[in-house]
Amino acid sequence: MAEIVMKDIVRSVGGREILKDVSLTVNDGECLAIVGPSGAGKTTLLRAVSGLDPVDSGTVMIGDKDCTKLPAYQRGVSMIFQNAALFPHTKVRDNILYGIHGKCSEEQLQETARLMSVSQLLERYPEGLSAGEKQRVGIARALVRKPLVLLLDEPFSSLDARLKEQMRSEMMTIHQQLGMTMISVTHDQSEAMAMGDRIAVMKDGRIIACDVPKKLYEDPDDIETASFFGVPQINLFEYGEETVGIRPECLKEGGDEQGFVKRCTEDGYRYFVTLLWKTETLMMISEHAYEPGQIISFGWDKDKEMIFDKNGGKRKRV
Repeated sequence: MAEIVMKDIVRSVGGREILKDVSLTVNDGECLAIVGPSGAGKTTLLRAVSGLDPVDSGTVMIGDKDCTKLPAYQRGVSMIFQNAALFPHTKVRDNILYGIHGKCSEEQLQETARLMSVSQLLERYPEGLSAGEKQRVGIARALVRKPLVLLLDEPFSSLDARLKEQMRSEMMTIHQQLGMTMISVTHDQSEAMAMGDRIAVMKDGRIIACDVPKKLYEDPDDIETASFFGVPQINLFEYGEETVGIRPECLKEGGDEQGFVKRCTEDGYRYFVTLLWKTETLMMISEHAYEPGQIISFGWDKDKEMIFDKNGGKRKRV
């Protein structure tokens, strides 16, 4: 497998700078998840690593090889897209082997097919496959090459929730079995939390945070990162020249504050309670149901507060 080192990557399209001096290291055998809003540059960065798009400046190292100027086929990288893009008039077997006939043994094909549970599909055509089966074939096509690096560009986003969870779990198992280096781009924070050994957060073409999931959720360094993770989102309210953040699960019944219940919705075994407090709207997670219009007492521990600077949103630490 291989370490990936991106240094000072710049990429512009149509006069607009998409990637702005991006530097990021993916450790050998690690799964790094990249998250961020639409237009942050996530897919552009993935394509820069794969060699599908050139960079204006900066370097891309894969293992001990400078791949910045190398074409995609010389990088030892496979990429899985949202659309499996199978050839409809070609059998599954030949879709998996596309572009590598003569370089792959029958044993290697069968091994990959078993890994992705598509052995029974090899003689079928894509037209009769389900969405999940098509994506499995697409993944098998990427894996059969035995790449140094596997890149995932939201391959599960079009699947239903149950199938998405299943495919995500299987990819995590495959990652553990093969030990390959992976980068997974996603809009889904829960997917990033589940799959990523670390998570990189992108905004406006830059990496604004990169750390293990627990650190990014519990101890973020800026308001953007704090706001990205968490369902419901972190509560934010102004206090003087600062912005205070408190997670909904850190608000507790009982305390010195009083709130007016605006809404209460059930989420399985818990309730999301929307409170009007002073001029602020806060979200609290509770084990109890409340009726709209109720006045309840609540509070939170001061050590659970996150204090951010109003200008720039950087975390203030004591």
